[in-house]
Amino acid sequence: MDGSVREQNVLGHLMDVEREASSLALDAQAEADRRRNEAKQQADADFRARHEDLIRGLDAWYDAEKKKTDAALESEYREFDAALEARPKNTEAFDAFVDSVFAGK
Repeated sequence: MDGSVREQNVLGHLMDVEREASSLALDAQAEADRRRNEAKQQADADFRARHEDLIRGLDAWYDAEKKKTDAALESEYREFDAALEARPKNTEAFDAFVDSVFAGK
């Protein structure tokens, strides 16, 4: 074999090795992209699940706290109404005041 043919064989072999390396690099990049996308989808799904659990927990806490405060407010209103009802009414003084304001007396 002459030197030129050997050089061509070596160059051809090197080109084959370069093509194979390039193909392997592209395959590796595609695999890395696939794994990254898969991991992102999983992380997003995990986040959504934890977020929904958190929202459900906060909604339940809010509902329980609202029921407690509504009950306390209703109790306070009943106590206030009872206190107003228990107060003596001086309708004569009130009527005299209203007459003096509206009748101009």
